[in-house]
Amino acid sequence: YENGTITEEQYYLLSVNAWFTGKGGKGLTGPMPDEYDPTTLLGLISDNIENLSSDAQKILRPLILPPQEKDSFWNDDNKFDDYMKKLEIIPSVTAVINKRGGVAGYLIEHPGEQYRAKIDAIGDELTKAYQKYIDAGYPQFQEWFFVKLVPSIPSSGNTIIRGSAELAKIEGKRRCWITIGLNADEKHLRSTAAHELFHCMQYNMGLKINQKEKWFRESTAVWAQEFARPDFNIEHERDTKMFSSFDKAFFDKSDLRHYASYLWWFYLYQKEGKTGQEVKKMITDVKTKGMKGAISGRPNYADELKEYALWNWNQDWFKYYVDTDGLPSNIPSGSSIKTHTAYNQKEETVAVDMLAGSIQYQFFFIENDIKKIEFDLAKVNQNIFEKNSVHMIYLVGGKWYYQDVSKEDKVKFCRTRAHDLVDVVVFIVSDADLDTDLQLGEIKYDARGECNPEWSGVVKYSWTYTHSEDLSLLTLSGDPGQSNYRERGFLLSRDTLVYDDDDDEFVIKEQHVTYSYDESQTFSYQRECGLQFESSVDQVKGSSMKKWGVDKDDPSRSSSPTRMWASDDDPLEYDVDVDIIGDLNSIRSDSRKVSVRKPCGLEGISTPVPPSYSSDTFTSKGVSPRGPLNQISAKLSEDGKSITYNGQGYFNYGDTKVPVDVEVDYRYG
Repeated sequence: YENGTITEEQYYLLSVNAWFTGKGGKGLTGPMPDEYDPTTLLGLISDNIENLSSDAQKILRPLILPPQEKDSFWNDDNKFDDYMKKLEIIPSVTAVINKRGGVAGYLIEHPGEQYRAKIDAIGDELTKAYQKYIDAGYPQFQEWFFVKLVPSIPSSGNTIIRGSAELAKIEGKRRCWITIGLNADEKHLRSTAAHELFHCMQYNMGLKINQKEKWFRESTAVWAQEFARPDFNIEHERDTKMFSSFDKAFFDKSDLRHYASYLWWFYLYQKEGKTGQEVKKMITDVKTKGMKGAISGRPNYADELKEYALWNWNQDWFKYYVDTDGLPSNIPSGSSIKTHTAYNQKEETVAVDMLAGSIQYQFFFIENDIKKIEFDLAKVNQNIFEKNSVHMIYLVGGKWYYQDVSKEDKVKFCRTRAHDLVDVVVFIVSDADLDTDLQLGEIKYDARGECNPEWSGVVKYSWTYTHSEDLSLLTLSGDPGQSNYRERGFLLSRDTLVYDDDDDEFVIKEQHVTYSYDESQTFSYQRECGLQFESSVDQVKGSSMKKWGVDKDDPSRSSSPTRMWASDDDPLEYDVDVDIIGDLNSIRSDSRKVSVRKPCGLEGISTPVPPSYSSDTFTSKGVSPRGPLNQISAKLSEDGKSITYNGQGYFNYGDTKVPVDVEVDYRYG
């Protein structure tokens, strides 16, 4: 059908024949694909049946009628033997209607009272999840929806199918129809109910059922499991699938990867303060722009994919995800990682072929007798591919260090120097160009020769601070509330220095610096109406490479900044200016503030009107980095060839001192 060799009508008829009778006919043989299910097919038929011939309509219409109608394919009084054997349906014995104040009604049809505990759990979850979606601003249903519970839903290949949701004409109106198999524990049943109900929310917002955008529908519905039930962690059962396949195209659906792609929405959800507004906005955008257009059209999509790639390294000091039990706990694996060994006195070019929207973790293990290694990134970075990003994480002395090298053509390590004695270098490459199916890039390394003697080294500092507070004693109403604050940041600067003998100081000749600072604060209140939630998220990030012209005979005449100068207190110590960034315009600040209010009616009671959201964003450049308040002084070694410090600085928060880990390591050699 995609190749245009059969018509749409033939596609429906052949697909139905293959799925429901198992008789595929010519060209339709072999096992059922693992990821195949009939939900999308039936949704397409339902949407387009009026455009088909009368003969095709007669054949296909029973498939989209609800089971209550006598002509329905799903009516248990109709003896479709092949299908009955496949699904093992037990006739429903009762049906209940559940309507609660302010919550949409739903009709549940189930197979018997022996399942009462599970039936009640699903009904309770549908009510709670629906209210949570409505509280997040999703539009309410105007009509009740139908829920059919069955003892089990047959597997598709090796895949367990727990539920489905589609649209059907029931009692004269188009309604959402959810099916859930009862062969699961309560957590999975509740999570499935939240998942399938979110599909109904999508359809209620006008999202079409089609194969092209199945990735979007399923990935956001898995995210909804986290949104509705953050304490269950059912969505994290899919993490391994994602962490082992970042190298696949962004919208890849093979092997159920579209379900595991919820991780993208989980990243955005955490970034925006966990309000659920990003996903809601994207549903609206996908309706008008299509899935690819909506995501590639995000104002900062390339920067987001770049950051998402670093988040998915998911190891300290770069562990950003925050969820119950520290999940996700996975790290890149499988085809996501590409491994290479760099050999002494060799040079080699490694192909980096990127699919649209993919991420690769390129590992280079460095042979121990290499004295110098230089990586050429000119054919993979932003200078050749505008929407690419390249992070570098490297291992020295058992510690991981980080540098953003997205715009750098060359990266060099002089392994005769302790701070450059690198064992592993990982380049995290992300391709945000969703319009180019395949991008052919490369990374080249040269491990020949050795470095000329000079002063070089690193300054690194990092910190994390969290604080929580009970707000019930601080509000006039005494309503229960909670405040949570979290910040973390780091700066890494790899420098080449020149010593000024006249002034006994060191000036910077070349600097490669990366700075990152994240701050988030939330206020949540448990009250019927009024202010419900406030959040603010601030990010200050950037990287730059800058060179200064330094006269080696008279360094004081240059305009380069001074990194270290002789201490007045100790002739063997140098005071260090740790927070220098040569190009402040490379540092960008992004701030976002969100508040949620529920309208109040009489006597402070919440009204049926959905809550209101307000959101403000602010962006600026040229922001100065935060640095420790106390003076850092590094020690000169007895042989005069190294200046080092490893200790702590601090920030002040009122009476609280927040420790900042500081490392200074400069060597001559």
